[in-house]
Amino acid sequence: MDAVIAEMEHEPPSETKLSLIDLLCIGVGSTVGSGVFVLTGDVLPVAGPSASLSWIFAGAACLLSGFAYMELSARLPTRGSCYTFSYHGLGELWAVIGAFCITLEYGVSGAGVARNWSRKMGNFLGEDYKHVVFFYFGKGTWAANATAAELDDPYARTDHNYMDLSAAFLTAGCTLLLMGGLSLSKAVVNLMTLMKVLLV
Repeated sequence: MDAVIAEMEHEPPSETKLSLIDLLCIGVGSTVGSGVFVLTGDVLPVAGPSASLSWIFAGAACLLSGFAYMELSARLPTRGSCYTFSYHGLGELWAVIGAFCITLEYGVSGAGVARNWSRKMGNFLGEDYKHVVFFYFGKGTWAANATAAELDDPYARTDHNYMDLSAAFLTAGCTLLLMGGLSLSKAVVNLMTLMKVLLV
């Protein structure tokens, strides 16, 4: 820990580009994702009137992870996220494994969110949308027990021989947005987070 503090004292002062509001929007925006809108409908029939308590207990469990990061960031006031914390707490090997896992996590979750967004757009805009955004490589097959609704759903295909163009374009658009700089990215994140909170 002394080495970290000594290293920070020799670093040139950097301008703070993220305010408290920006950090709150990033945290809330990462938490209130598309799953909130989907899982709510699944939780209500099971939990019933206790759905609110379920959300409270889940939020309390999530706070434990936040408290752990809060303590680590207070004791190690430096940049680097989980890599830095793992490096000084467990060693370089675990730090590399942690950094790889979190990179893989964001890559997989980003792809899942893009596909989920595309599917919701398809349900909202109808069949014409599906014929435009899904690029098929072959005839395709469906499960033997597929329902009539699943036969019209590209996601019900068992061979997955199609490409979701809208999800690919969304991922590319988000990448270009990040390449546009921090100011543009945080403005979009703050706006989207505000819209999601108002919708919820």
